[in-house]
Parts: sequence; C-alpha cells; structure tokens
Amino acid sequence: MKINALAPWAGSKRQFAHIIAELAGKRRMWYEMFAGGVSLIWAQPICDVEMLCDLNDEIITVAQTLQNRPNEVLLLLRDMSFSRETFDLAVANKTNMHDTASWTANRLAAWWMGLNGLAGTEEKPVFGTRKTKTGGSPITRWNSFRESLPEMIERMKHCAFLHRDFRNTEFPDEKGVVIYADPPYVRKSFRYLKDFSYMDHHLLADKLNKIQRSKVIVSYGDDPLVDKLYKGWQKITLPASNSMAHSLGKTSNAVEILLVRN
Repeated sequence: MKINALAPWAGSKRQFAHIIAELAGKRRMWYEMFAGGVSLIWAQPICDVEMLCDLNDEIITVAQTLQNRPNEVLLLLRDMSFSRETFDLAVANKTNMHDTASWTANRLAAWWMGLNGLAGTEEKPVFGTRKTKTGGSPITRWNSFRESLPEMIERMKHCAFLHRDFRNTEFPDEKGVVIYADPPYVRKSFRYLKDFSYMDHHLLADKLNKIQRSKVIVSYGDDPLVDKLYKGWQKITLPASNSMAHSLGKTSNAVEILLVRN
C-alpha cells in the first residue's frame, strides 16, 4: 500500500488525482490553492514552477520542515511505533514549536495514527483502532506512510509551499499556467480549522471568473450555489467515495464535481 498524501485531510482528492492531472495537461506552472493534505502532486509530472498554498499554517510548516530538515524528521518517525501512548503524546505536543522537526514528527503521528479525515478540521483527534472491511488496519497505514515518506520528500523538492489566504492573493493569469482550487464544500458535516463563509464562496468565484489566460480547475461538492457561481464552466461529475459522502453529510448517491475553464 503506497500512501499518496502528506496528511489524511478531510475532503482529500486522492482518488481523483490522475483525472485532475489529465485535465491539467501540459503546463509550465502548477498553482494550487487550498493544498490541504497535499494529495495531488504525486500524480503530477514535474513542471518548471510548482506552488502549493494554504491558509492552514500547520500543513505548510510540516511541508517546509520536511524540505529543510528531512533526515531529522525521518529519524524521529522511525522510532515512533503505533500505539495509543505515542498518539496521545503527539496530540499533546501540538503547541510545542520549540523544535520544528520534533513538532512536525508529532503532527504527522497525530494525523496518521488518528482516524482518517480529521486532519485540518475542528474535530477532536481520535486514535485509529478499527480495521476496515477490506482488512486494512491503522498500523498498516502508519507503517506505509513512513515507508512512503522518503519518496514523497524527494518529489517535494520541486515545490514551493506557501502560507497564503486566497482573499489577498492575485492568481497568475498567463498561458501555460494551471490553477487548481479545492475550497471547502458549501455544505458538509464538519468545519475546517480554516473554513469558508458564504461570502467566501462568492469571492473565490469572482476571482476565478476573471481569469482569462490560465487554465482553471475547481473541485467542489455538487451544490446549486456552485452551479450559479460557475455558470458556463465545463462540469464533470464524479462519484464520491464513502468517506467523502460522509463529509458531505450523505450516506449514498453523493457526487463531487470538477469545474474546468480555458
């Protein structure tokens, strides 16, 4: 089992990574707003400029620390076995930023030893103990993440991770640029630590609708407001995974959409 995300983020688009890469096509710049758990670049070919942005300072600090102090973090993770005690200590050290390598290792342990889909949300961390119906276990997931991380760090060398708020961002508008935005859903069963207001959905759409030359891809949960805000865009409907359906507050027939322009 190969892990293809930096964190098991709520609303992650891991299952659509190859579809999004195909839609993006050839480009010289990849500009990703709302990078969240960083789940798309692993399916992307390397291009000249790769910028991944998010307002959540935890995921950006983790990514930057892995770029700047990879060996220290890997060494710390190697000695962190899957256990309730390790998880509890990792959660308790969330606010201890005295050493960023140690803090990063603890953040990763808290995310990957916890239940899937809680990272980045206001939900209380919960230790992952339940095996899935297909036989997967939290222990296997934790070990797979640690095994996958060196390759992930190598790929991250080509990326710039930036702490940015879309409200204050001027998106690049040039030929050869692909902008990908994965904002919070309009309706969902949880709240992100850095969430959207109703007006934020309007503001983002206003910014993206003004772009003339860059290709723009937006992912959302299907919603009448989204249809209104992105009228005239190509709309691709995709079946949501079970975990995604839960995030949308549905038990079945949930769909996600990709909106494409230019």
